[in-house]
Amino acid sequence: MPLDLRRLPRFLFWCGIIAILIGLNLWLFPRFFHTGYLAWYVGNGAMVSLGATLVALVFEELELQRDLISANPVRYLGACLSIAGIFFIALSVHFRKARPGPAGQPSAGQGGGWWDELVTFGLLLPIFLVVLAWLLVVAPLNYFVTLLSGAPARQALRGLSTRCVVVERDGQVTCSEEPADQPLPEGAVDVSLGRKPFALTQGLTALLLFLVELGRNLPS
Repeated sequence: MPLDLRRLPRFLFWCGIIAILIGLNLWLFPRFFHTGYLAWYVGNGAMVSLGATLVALVFEELELQRDLISANPVRYLGACLSIAGIFFIALSVHFRKARPGPAGQPSAGQGGGWWDELVTFGLLLPIFLVVLAWLLVVAPLNYFVTLLSGAPARQALRGLSTRCVVVERDGQVTCSEEPADQPLPEGAVDVSLGRKPFALTQGLTALLLFLVELGRNLPS
């Protein structure tokens, strides 16, 4: 496919953003956290990716943002900014007062409202900082790991002719290959790699980083 020169400045700009963030983290970590940025990422990246996997299983919006596993840095960073924005907007909702119920009581009506508001407010800042740290610290290096760990999910999302389905009947579980453009058989569950692409990619990212960390800790 020919190179679109009109998009080249935009592509170079976002590549520069990734390079700047990585360079800034490489400078900041030894000075403020007494460890190297790459060492911190390898040591903690597996747990971060496992956490992202659990979040993806609950927060379906992550699976809709398929550019989070894109090999294109422009789309990848755009999806990261979009997800961070959605989280920040969701957090802002908790600063609003609950609507009163029909009798002038809080709609929850379960008591302990002031305590829940206090704890929720106290948790908002740590959550905000975690999302911001993910965007500025984890996401830049995560792009390069995703080039590897996201390959199976990207391949599946390109459109495979068949998909893997599991059916349980009479206590027996059978696995079969079905056409991707046909409805699922009754009682069947789609277990293809492209069904949860972000969760799959984060799980593979955790595995890759765990293996790298394991290799670093092996006795020489």
